[in-house]
Amino acid sequence: MDLVFQAHAELCPTENHIKQLHQLLLKHSPKDERHRGRYKTLTNHVVAKDAQGVQVGIVFDTTTPFDTPREMEALVHSSCVFLLFTLFKMAMVAYLVS
Repeated sequence: MDLVFQAHAELCPTENHIKQLHQLLLKHSPKDERHRGRYKTLTNHVVAKDAQGVQVGIVFDTTTPFDTPREMEALVHSSCVFLLFTLFKMAMVAYLVS
């Protein structure tokens, strides 16, 4: 449990980690080259298409380019809190079992 508290900064993902992963995941996608590893600058939507590839509707709206940095910061913070809470629970179970 001490290790979790001592190493919490190294355990938490950062925005930079997410950007690096984004860059790696889109490495072979030419259409995503302009924003690979960076926050988006254009609005986009997740759309549904029919069998012919014609857009039939918007499934959901994504976060706007303006809001993306703030939302990513919140995501990183909440994922860190969740990760640390999960590790704390695991450490407590290990302590109780031993």
